[in-house]
Amino acid sequence: SSGINAEWPLRPGITIKSLQMNLALRITFLLVLLNLAQLVEVEEGRASSQQDRGDGILQRERRKKKIKPTKEIGEALDEPRDQDQTLPVDDLRDLLLSSMQNTISLTELATQQTTKISTITVALTEAKSLIEHLQADLLTSKTRITKLTEQLEVQNISFTRSKTALDELKNEVATSQNEIRALTEGQSEVMAEVAALPTWPEGSYCILASGTCPPGFTRHSGHIRAFNTYDYSPTYIQPAVFGDSYMRCHGPCGVHTGWDAEFGITSCCK
Repeated sequence: SSGINAEWPLRPGITIKSLQMNLALRITFLLVLLNLAQLVEVEEGRASSQQDRGDGILQRERRKKKIKPTKEIGEALDEPRDQDQTLPVDDLRDLLLSSMQNTISLTELATQQTTKISTITVALTEAKSLIEHLQADLLTSKTRITKLTEQLEVQNISFTRSKTALDELKNEVATSQNEIRALTEGQSEVMAEVAALPTWPEGSYCILASGTCPPGFTRHSGHIRAFNTYDYSPTYIQPAVFGDSYMRCHGPCGVHTGWDAEFGITSCCK
């Protein structure tokens, strides 16, 4: 990953590179100690074997001669034992070669482990970066949720107000419908009362007309014009209208002297 630096600090003063070098040195040192321990163990085993063999020879000689061991016999027995204790060159070379091969194998193993550690470190760093991105996305989502929650609360308040206004309007409509129903019922009652009114009395008579005559009546009209009165003053001629009937001056009052007044009657008769 391009975002990974080999010097990325695991802890103040410690880097991946220094950790790898330290780990390789420690493994090499342990391998050398292990090889030395193996050499010492082999040499001790050989010395113990030679000692046991020398003791056996000495005991056999004692049984044969039945004499106490002398210094010369001890030295004679010790000489071949000291010579036998010397490790052959080929065995030593093979032992060193095997130790070197083990060291190389363990070094390769340490290198593989170091590579694995580096891979794990890269994966951990990438995981850390991914977690940071996820945390940022989570924070953004929380912010959006907060804003949406606030908007939803505002919309709920607006919806509540609209619902209240709608309920009030419904109440007003219901009230208006009740009023219309009451007026309709009152109109029906008035119409019923009008229908219940008595009709024109029976018999033959006339009434002054004012527009169209009622059913069953016939319209009649007549007039007298240009007749003489004592004077045309309001004392003698008082204009008036009775529906379609009238009395008034004949033309403008005082213009036609001697033909001062006129009147007309229009009636409905049956």
